[in-house]
Amino acid sequence: MIQKFKYFWIGVSVLTAFGCGSSGEGPIAQKLPFPTSGKALAPQAVAVSPAPPSALPAKTEPTYDPTGKPDPFQPPVMENRGDLKSGRARGLPLQQFEATEFELVGIVSGASGNQALIQDASGKGYLIKVGTPIGKSQGRVVAIADRRILIEEKIKDFLGREKSRSVTLKMPPAP
Repeated sequence: MIQKFKYFWIGVSVLTAFGCGSSGEGPIAQKLPFPTSGKALAPQAVAVSPAPPSALPAKTEPTYDPTGKPDPFQPPVMENRGDLKSGRARGLPLQQFEATEFELVGIVSGASGNQALIQDASGKGYLIKVGTPIGKSQGRVVAIADRRILIEEKIKDFLGREKSRSVTLKMPPAP
């Protein structure tokens, strides 16, 4: 094994010594003029005349007009965050979750109308009625039926237009 490395290094050193021979005819030696006498070459001035202005192509800067075009860096459906810009904190815990995160547990019928009992993911229950604000997207309870509730939310699409989306929460089937 050591014998093979010994022959390898001998071969590399022989190729390096004889393979990189310098005859003075390399690309650098051909391009650079060397003075033949002991005197140094005097620098030569080269006159460069600028091109006339009419011969130069006119530089035009590319322009982009974003009016009427959607912002490519905004999500296609933007959630409306309500009054967070005005500094008013969200007081209702029902508005801190998405409307789809609630589960309909029961419907309470009464003389003043139907009410619904819903619970969030942590198991905390809420009693709601028609008109109750719910969800992060400015949703409101529109209708409470026998086994479902209907929620209308306001969302913005990627063009900034306000649209309305319906969310239905259904009660799970009875066992």
